[in-house]
Amino acid sequence: AIVRLDNVGPSTGANLDEINAGPTTIAVPEVPGLSLTVHAITGSGLGTDLNSTATSLGINAGDGGDDTDAFDATFGESVTFSFSQAVSITQLDLTNFEDLEIFEFGSTTINYGDLTNQSTDIYDFSSPLLLAADEQFTISASSGTIGIEGLTLTAVPVPEPSTTALIGLGGIALILRRRQ
Repeated sequence: AIVRLDNVGPSTGANLDEINAGPTTIAVPEVPGLSLTVHAITGSGLGTDLNSTATSLGINAGDGGDDTDAFDATFGESVTFSFSQAVSITQLDLTNFEDLEIFEFGSTTINYGDLTNQSTDIYDFSSPLLLAADEQFTISASSGTIGIEGLTLTAVPVPEPSTTALIGLGGIALILRRRQ
C-alpha cells in the first residue's frame, strides 16, 4: 500500500499534521488495522511540530528560513516513529531532493545519487526494509532540506499463537503417522 504522508485527502499525513509531542498514536487509513506512533520531534525552533502540506511532510521549526514541509538539516529536524505491526518498506517518495543532500530513513542513508528516479525523487530499497512491530526509526535530513511525500509498505502478517500451535500439531501428527 502507498502510505501518503502529504496532506491530500484522508491520509496518514492529514492525521500527522500539527502533532507537536510524542508519544502520539494515529491511524494509518491506507492500511486497515495499522497505526503509527510519533515518539519524538526535534528541531531548533520554538513550537516545533509536524507539518503536512499538499506536497510533503516535514517539520515546522518556527525559525526564519525554515522550509516547513521538509526536514531541514540546518535546524536539526527529525521525527521518530514506530508502526504497530511489522512492516516491509520497499519505496520512498521524497521531495526537493537535490545533489549533495543526504536523507536518513531509519538505518538507511540515502544520497541524491542513490535515487532510482532523480526527476521524481523516488528511492527504491535494494531489499525491503523490515521493521518489527513497535521498532522505532528516525527520519531526518543530515544535509540539505528534503520532504517525504509517501512510502510503499506491506504489513507483515504475524501468525496467531493458536495457528502456530495447530501447524506444529499437524506436523507432529504427520511424523507419527509415517512411523506407523
